[in-house]
Amino acid sequence: MEVYNGGLESLQVLHSVTAKGERPTKSPRSGHPGPGDKVYAVANFGRGYSMMDPNNEVMVAFEILLEEIETVVAGFNEEGANAFRNSDYETAKEIMERAGQITAFRDRVKELQKEWERLFAKRVTETLKKKAQPVTLAQRLQRGLRTPEAAFRLPILEALVELGGSASISEVLNRVYEKMKNHLNEYDYQPLPSTPNELRWRNTAQWCRATMVKEGLLTPDSPRGIWEITEAGRTELTRLTQADEEAN
Repeated sequence: MEVYNGGLESLQVLHSVTAKGERPTKSPRSGHPGPGDKVYAVANFGRGYSMMDPNNEVMVAFEILLEEIETVVAGFNEEGANAFRNSDYETAKEIMERAGQITAFRDRVKELQKEWERLFAKRVTETLKKKAQPVTLAQRLQRGLRTPEAAFRLPILEALVELGGSASISEVLNRVYEKMKNHLNEYDYQPLPSTPNELRWRNTAQWCRATMVKEGLLTPDSPRGIWEITEAGRTELTRLTQADEEAN
């Protein structure tokens, strides 16, 4: 049983080992690619990555809230890993339970974001475009805002198909990086406060994977450390690719 240091994967491993009464054996660390050559603004991605409109401040606020919650989860994650390393399994279990509750809360926030986008976002954006806004919330926060989770959907699905349908986390993320490196911003390349060895964009990509598992686009029971696309995921990839081609 492997324990990954940092990121959503660690939380899932913590849950697994405490539920089974197992003890961790090792904590591998993978390397991170270096920064890309260019820095793009939040909305300038293209390629049909389902980006939020920067004029819609509610979507920006959702992204900020999601990131703050994920930072709390990452902190619990690291604290739990430290407890495991010190053989304090009871404490690790308690931390895992709290992290699980916060993750469930984060999922509810994500669902609210989807509901807002589905019901209100387009109309709000059209309304805001008609008004003169000297400085919007999106403009004020753009420099400190991560690339949204939704931007990683197409690259992850593409990478998995290119890799034969399934691959290790590092293989998938390395390929996703090649697709996204000219679109990630400076904030994406910063480490998470609670886990200095985890770059923010990699953590966001792992949360995107978790969302797609819940949507049935990736398998929930693939081997530990392996991501695998489903038939529904392949269908979604075709849909996203066609939408991208039509948009361009």
